Amino acid sequence: MLRRVLSRHCLTTLLVLLSLGLQGHAQDAQSGDEWRLDLDFGYRWKVLQHGSEDLYRSQVNLREGPSLFSGRFFYAPAPGKSRLLDRMELNLNNLGDEPYKSGQFRIAKNGKYEFSLNFLDADYFSSIPRFANPFFESGDFISEHRQDTALRNVGFELRLLPGTTFSPQIAYQRTTRSGEVHTTLRTGNDEYRLHENLNVSSDDVRVGILISARQLSLLFEQGGRWYHDLSPFTISGPEQGNSTTPMIGQQLFMDSYSAHQDVNSRVIPYATARLTYVPLPTLKVEARLSHSQADFRTNYLENMTGNFFSFPTLRAFYTGLESDSSGRFKTPNLLADLSAEWQALPRLTFVEHYRARRSHISGSGLTSDLYANADFLGAKPNQTQFELESLVESILGQDFDRQQVEARFMLTPRLMLRGGHRYERRQFDFNLDTLEGPEQPPPPFTTRGNFELKRNVAIVGGSYRLSARNRLAIDYEHGWADHPIFRTDVTDFDRLKIQGRISPTEQLEFTGIVTLFDNQDDVVDFTSENRNYSLQFSYRPKDWFGVSGEWDRSNYNTSIPYRVPQDFTIAISEFRELSNYGSLFIDLTLVRNSTLSVGYSVWGNSGTFPVNFHQPVARLEIPIGERFSVYGQWNYYDYNEKVMLFPQDYRAHLAILGFRVHLEK
Repeated sequence: MLRRVLSRHCLTTLLVLLSLGLQGHAQDAQSGDEWRLDLDFGYRWKVLQHGSEDLYRSQVNLREGPSLFSGRFFYAPAPGKSRLLDRMELNLNNLGDEPYKSGQFRIAKNGKYEFSLNFLDADYFSSIPRFANPFFESGDFISEHRQDTALRNVGFELRLLPGTTFSPQIAYQRTTRSGEVHTTLRTGNDEYRLHENLNVSSDDVRVGILISARQLSLLFEQGGRWYHDLSPFTISGPEQGNSTTPMIGQQLFMDSYSAHQDVNSRVIPYATARLTYVPLPTLKVEARLSHSQADFRTNYLENMTGNFFSFPTLRAFYTGLESDSSGRFKTPNLLADLSAEWQALPRLTFVEHYRARRSHISGSGLTSDLYANADFLGAKPNQTQFELESLVESILGQDFDRQQVEARFMLTPRLMLRGGHRYERRQFDFNLDTLEGPEQPPPPFTTRGNFELKRNVAIVGGSYRLSARNRLAIDYEHGWADHPIFRTDVTDFDRLKIQGRISPTEQLEFTGIVTLFDNQDDVVDFTSENRNYSLQFSYRPKDWFGVSGEWDRSNYNTSIPYRVPQDFTIAISEFRELSNYGSLFIDLTLVRNSTLSVGYSVWGNSGTFPVNFHQPVARLEIPIGERFSVYGQWNYYDYNEKVMLFPQDYRAHLAILGFRVHLEK
């Protein structure tokens, strides 16, 4: 049913665009108007598909059916003909049963107004059971973390008096997210699968004014956002949990679960200011300042039955829980960017960039938990009902500062040298207080923490222009920090990047990039190495023949220590990746301007998780007159995991019969 509706919409849009183009074509001789119509439409078949549907949809997700792959209609009336507009444009992409649809309608009158209407319709699917199910190797192929959601976005923007000194503007945008989400809940000393019916929406309204002068451009914007999340949670049936080990001789399980959350905000005010100032021909200053103040109210109701164990809160088994939580939290955020470029001498330029971000969350919450059939294992008498209330206040703050100063010196007209310094500071602090609670159990407690990372980076580099078509650039950074905040923070590192372009002839060009990165954290003994090599080429010896290709190689190794929870010993988590990507594409112009394109790309990875991905493609396009052409395209996707047990492979052949139309005056 949905596919038929989308097909009808696609066909209707196509007929409307064709009628507009044909009407303009019939009237262009006497009207003097300018117009253009470009269409690319056709039908896609999934000829053969085998293997994992989840992996195919997570990576490709192209479907069968009619589609308007792209459409553009432009119209400009003859000068002086219309008082309402002097240009109008409609752009449409991937209408039909496509995973990513978008469109934009623009209309304008020089010096009077500019209006745009936009929409976005994106489907998102992600389900990789091998990495999201602890029982995958036992034959359970259902992903515990799965998303099948849709993002819908529609909005407009109106600018008045564009190009004048004062140009006001107003904009509106509505965004919704809906669909089915599979996730997990950690409760009762185990983890259980949940289903979430995602239901999130937000509305944004903003007004502003752009002030333009000869040396100055200044934009002020004030906006407001309304946010709402009404997503319920359920389970499809009784769940045994992800832990198969009994807890003190008892098996944990969940028989039923339901939850409903209501997260909403009062209006979230936000303001933005952007400045571009050129006081001198040798000095340019740019600045941006953004501030928002969110205020959220939350309510969460959940009810569960089964057999659970609470530790360390109760130190007891229980068979049911009714929980009612409500809270409020505020999140002020500040982001500031400032950059300046000053050409002090004809060959010497200084560049400085500063960024600051302040993000803080402060909130409080009241939770009332009613436990059923609490078994305290003899520590105290069992209770058929046990109520526990807690009032929590928390503060979380994250500050970030980065300042970089750089000097660029043209030693010769072809040789540029650069050097500089970057300073970064991150601060993370939190405060969690349980203000109320029964004496037994648990007692009130307070948790506090304050962490700071300071990093210095020395920067050197340069570029040399051998000729108009040949260039070489080298950049090196050495960074050092006092201590990390998180285990995987980059502290002491070296980064080297070499890139160049060589063009021996006008028909042949090579470009290459080499990136080397080493990180060593002596505090937690975390090390990582990354080696990336890339080479591209293009060769067109004749107008009717061209070939291009690419080769990329990446070698990434990490070693992270962690503590084993069963016996508290230290173990090492190692990850090894060696990947190669190669592609080759050939373009041929045949008789009567027909074109043939064939190509092959393959990506392979060995190491911790070996996998190959092959993607050959072929396309033949035949023009029919000056305004029409027909084409056929074939794509093949071959994904295979080099593992012995339950590889999540798939193979798919896709074929397109398409048509391209170009009409203009």
